[in-house]
Amino acid sequence: MKKLLSITVLLFTLYSCKKNKDEFIPTTIQSADANVGNQKVMGNHSKNWFSAQTMTAMSLPDISKDASLHESILFGFYNEGDKYGIYSPDNFPKVYGQENWTTRRSVIFRRSAYNFEQLSELFNKYDGNFPVQLILDAWKNGIDEKKQITYPQEGEIWMCRTSDGRYTALIAVNGLNNQLFDMLQLMVWVAK
Repeated sequence: MKKLLSITVLLFTLYSCKKNKDEFIPTTIQSADANVGNQKVMGNHSKNWFSAQTMTAMSLPDISKDASLHESILFGFYNEGDKYGIYSPDNFPKVYGQENWTTRRSVIFRRSAYNFEQLSELFNKYDGNFPVQLILDAWKNGIDEKKQITYPQEGEIWMCRTSDGRYTALIAVNGLNNQLFDMLQLMVWVAK
């Protein structure tokens, strides 16, 4: 009986270790200011997609030229009628070329437990270089999970994460063009 129990514990331990090895663990953080524009107002060359690889806003034609960029797209900005917001690539309201990407990631958004003031304090504490664990903890503590951020407002803090855990990001909405709602100014930190 002892031998059977020992073997069972050993097998369970080995299974648990394998399961954890399959899970992606981010090791670095990159940050960037990004201005994402609206495709409807600015046309197909609008930089309305955010890439975790380049840490910039990119246009659909630029992304479509390089297949390695497809899987790095975390979100796109869209503004048409009541669909104003930031969307997961697999949930974008309009198909206008991204259906040809080799990979369209599924991304989930959560409202951050941090407010803008708390984020500013953390920014000062870490001199803008957040540790990976801060981003991962912020994701775990986020609320109101959804596939898009509708009507983002200046001062809001959001989290997003790809379904495979490859990318986890903190997104601060720093500003928006109040006249046409055609551009969002964001600060983005990506754990990868």
